[in-house]
Amino acid sequence: MKSYSIGRDLGCDIVMNDHTDVISRRHAVLTVSSSGKMTITDQSSNGTYVNGIKISPNVPVPVTRKDSVSFAHVTTLDWNMIPKSRTWVTYLIIALAVAALAALLVLFLTRERNPNDYPNTNVIATDTIKEKEGQSPAVTAPAADSTKTDTVKQKQDTIKDSSSKVSTPKKQTSKDNKTKEKEKNEKKDNTPKAKNDSVQHKPRPIGV
Repeated sequence: MKSYSIGRDLGCDIVMNDHTDVISRRHAVLTVSSSGKMTITDQSSNGTYVNGIKISPNVPVPVTRKDSVSFAHVTTLDWNMIPKSRTWVTYLIIALAVAALAALLVLFLTRERNPNDYPNTNVIATDTIKEKEGQSPAVTAPAADSTKTDTVKQKQDTIKDSSSKVSTPKKQTSKDNKTKEKEKNEKKDNTPKAKNDSVQHKPRPIGV
């Protein structure tokens, strides 16, 4: 915010030439805000007029460059002596900065959605869909099959071992039975021979 002192005194920012001493040494103060709005405050003894209307002393009144400001009806304010505010420059800079940020944001979003920059996005998407449906992705399928085949082989091996263990006693029992039958047959063969021998060795009666 800038303030410009207006009066007859040579130390004022805007000096009003008056040989009648109607204009006060420090007649009024004009303030310009950073946004470009202006107010004028009367500090005189003979009054300040805006568009022909006297304003209250020590009360800031908003004015524009189109208004006519008179000091004690002796002289009017020359607006060319007040430097124009450069608010339009600040607004332009702000607008350009906002536009640049918007352009960068649009470029960033378009790069993310461009399929050429990310060729594997479709594969990743299909894998994620399969995982959601309960299916395993294509990469992990062979590992699962190999584990299943290994478990099946282990089960078959255990079954073979158990069958071999169970079959051995049966063979032994069959062998024992065969040996017992052989012994029985040998006994049978031996017993009749002894009887025949005894019959053959009997002495014959005399005179027969």
